[in-house]
Amino acid sequence: MEEAKVPVHENTIFVVSGPDLYKQANEFSLTALWDDHNVISLKMAKRREVLAKKRANEELIKAAYVEKDDLDYFRPFRHYDRNGLSVYLASGRGNKLSIPVKHYIQNLLKLNMEGPYGSEWEAQEKVKRREMVAPEARYIFVHEVANTNAKKTKMMLTAENTSNGFLENGGPLVGFVQYRFIIEEEIPVLYVYELQLEPRVQGKELGKFLMQLLELIAHKNCMGAVMLTVQKANILAMNFYISKLRYVISTVSPSRINPGIGIAKSYEILCKTFNDEAKTILEAVLVNDNREMILTFSRIGDELEETARLTWLIFFRFL
Repeated sequence: MEEAKVPVHENTIFVVSGPDLYKQANEFSLTALWDDHNVISLKMAKRREVLAKKRANEELIKAAYVEKDDLDYFRPFRHYDRNGLSVYLASGRGNKLSIPVKHYIQNLLKLNMEGPYGSEWEAQEKVKRREMVAPEARYIFVHEVANTNAKKTKMMLTAENTSNGFLENGGPLVGFVQYRFIIEEEIPVLYVYELQLEPRVQGKELGKFLMQLLELIAHKNCMGAVMLTVQKANILAMNFYISKLRYVISTVSPSRINPGIGIAKSYEILCKTFNDEAKTILEAVLVNDNREMILTFSRIGDELEETARLTWLIFFRFL
């Protein structure tokens, strides 16, 4: 009886004999080829899915940047009148900033951030100047308005009479927000580059108001999350975002990627997600660590606020 070894798939050898020798070999070959075809088909389908998702995300980012003024959809939010503070908001773009506005941004950044950055400030200042004028940089400018002129300014506040961050007769700038629409870990997000307010308008819940507005803008543009970077040395800011606004340390933050290396980094990346996919990818799974950090920064923030209050009391006592 005839016996033969027939190679049918890669390095596998089947021993067959008899008149059905070639028939059996062909059956084995067809089965192996079909398995290979299924594997390749699955890989191709997965690749098509990834590419389709990438294109969809790119279209979301592109559509977000098409909008000329993100505040047009949130006109009630253009005016903030609480806690003895009256301000109006105006939109701007990085490549359309006037020289006075550029100087204002640089000066306020130095005032607020030179301390938290410490020795890193000189290098970071150069980075921030480049970021400031990028075409993709979006701005919300905060203009203070005297209470006596609030109604008049509100009537004047339209998309047509706002330009380069200044309101016509809208009062001086007292702060700004810079943000962008980007892709982070295959998730479209609104990334807050800067939230800067002058010291005299801080502590009036204006920062919370602006962050809520940014979250609305993110929702409106189908972003999966709002993200931002905070210096660890900026204890008040960390308390503000983690304790008061319920942001969490993201999985893309250095301390989550590699705790051994992250502990030496001077910053954390925080996020607030809006859907399950973004939550799974961007939010840290170490829930207990986040809760502990919320309590820690809340306690430190309260202590700092109390220290500041006592300092002012002592100061006024000696006046």
